[in-house]
Amino acid sequence: MVNKPPFMVVHPTKSHYDKTIANGISYYIDNQKENVKIRFVNRLDMNTSGLVIVAKNAYAHHTLSTAMSENKVEKKYITVVDGIIKENEGTIDEPIYRPTEDSIKRIIDERGQSSVTHYKVIERLENATVLEVSLETGRTHQIRVHMAHIGHGIIGDELYGYVDEELINRQALHAYKLEFEQPRTKKN
Repeated sequence: MVNKPPFMVVHPTKSHYDKTIANGISYYIDNQKENVKIRFVNRLDMNTSGLVIVAKNAYAHHTLSTAMSENKVEKKYITVVDGIIKENEGTIDEPIYRPTEDSIKRIIDERGQSSVTHYKVIERLENATVLEVSLETGRTHQIRVHMAHIGHGIIGDELYGYVDEELINRQALHAYKLEFEQPRTKKN
């Protein structure tokens, strides 16, 4: 498992070829004289920080990816959203849809994939709410889309949320817990 900092992509892309998590892990493994091929089980958006699962063999990758797709991996996040959420906890069960193939932004639309997000208030601030968020599904931008949908966009989220560069220079979203059965030892 790797704790990804914000502003770093998980794996190389056309626009981010180097300085990725994959590059760093490959460098580390090469220096350890290990002969493994890394595979990512989950990913995080560039501006999101937090935990990413890295498998060092095909068996672990397959086992963990299957667990992820069957919702057997507990995923929890901490986020700070704009405004005060009155309820102490809630569930957002709205389908998320990608309007066009080249669209980055997702929307709530009945044509979308089933998406379920649970949230619990940790603290209410003057004009914001700190939440613990857990996912039943893991759609692209799911937390960001769902929080914006209920009128409480993530602070610092340039695509869906509320931006105040003096307050924070990134989206206030951190993946802090991933609980799963380890493929080899079968322990959580």
